[in-house]
Amino acid sequence: MAARWLLFTKTLRDLETDEMADAIADLAFDGADLLIRDGAQVTPANVRHELPEAAEALRVAGLSVPAAACDVTRPDDPYAEDIFTACAGEGIELLRLGFYGYDPALGFEASMRQARESLRGLAELGRRHGVKPMLQLHGGNKLNCSGALALQLVEGIAPEDLGIYTDPGNMVAQEGAEPWAMHLDMLGEYLCYVGVKNLRWIHQEGRWRVRWVGLDDGLIRWDDIFRLLRERGYDGPLSLHSFYDYLSPNQVIEQTREDLAYARTCWGEERG
Repeated sequence: MAARWLLFTKTLRDLETDEMADAIADLAFDGADLLIRDGAQVTPANVRHELPEAAEALRVAGLSVPAAACDVTRPDDPYAEDIFTACAGEGIELLRLGFYGYDPALGFEASMRQARESLRGLAELGRRHGVKPMLQLHGGNKLNCSGALALQLVEGIAPEDLGIYTDPGNMVAQEGAEPWAMHLDMLGEYLCYVGVKNLRWIHQEGRWRVRWVGLDDGLIRWDDIFRLLRERGYDGPLSLHSFYDYLSPNQVIEQTREDLAYARTCWGEERG
């Protein structure tokens, strides 16, 4: 089963659009997971103009653009319609949404109700445009920090209208981890995307902190997770996240190259 390896473009957000595309192609990825955010090559306010430019540059470099990421969490977000429209126009079928926080002043049930209502509206927006929104697992006082909570958030929404984007690195870093086989099985048809990164805990300035490290050098056994995904017939994209802000730009590129080679080997692909 061939995998589709994407690079999350947050890593290269300081480059010009053409430079970003060339860097991803040089690293031998299959495509890009395109960030739509202020400070990136594509910004929410200019998405109708900048997204087609970025998608074309990536295609010219021989790359696919099956997915993008934005920070929209409500259907009435001022940029939601433009972002979904632009993604649809470029054939981007998957769109990662923003995150849903837990508000202690509201309480858990009310926070969940608000998030569910927003997700239902975004699923409807996605249906109209032919773009499937995704809920990424993420910590930091978020309702979507684990598979079990994500399933509560998407309750009543069909998996073809809203997907779940699992991210083992986020889960281990931010206390939402679940046994991996059970986690993948519980997500079932909702699972449509996988974020790939690894981490260590380091003791720094009197506190334990997360440091993102090479895929073969952290707490997560990606060989095990990839095996579990293959056994379940997963055929969606795999998005590498190179969050190495403690390295120089050249070191980030080389570490990303090593990560992709390791990931392909773990998946069972032969190195060329």
